[in-house]
Amino acid sequence: EKVLVITALNDALKKLKGKALADDVVTSHSIAPELLNVDAEQLNPRLLNNRPAHSDYLKHT
Repeated sequence: EKVLVITALNDALKKLKGKALADDVVTSHSIAPELLNVDAEQLNPRLLNNRPAHSDYLKHT
C-alpha cells in the first residue's frame, strides 16, 4: 500500500514538473531524402593524417 502511495505521489510530481510520459500518439516527422545527400570531396591522401588540415576540411564542408 505504501508503494502505491509513493508511486502516485511520484507520478503527480512528474506531471507538475512536465516530465510525465504522454500516452498521446506521437507524430512522426519524415526527413526529405534531398537533405540526406552529401556532396563531400575526397580528402587528399597526404592530408589524411594531418589533424589541423582535416579539422579545417570538416569545418568548411
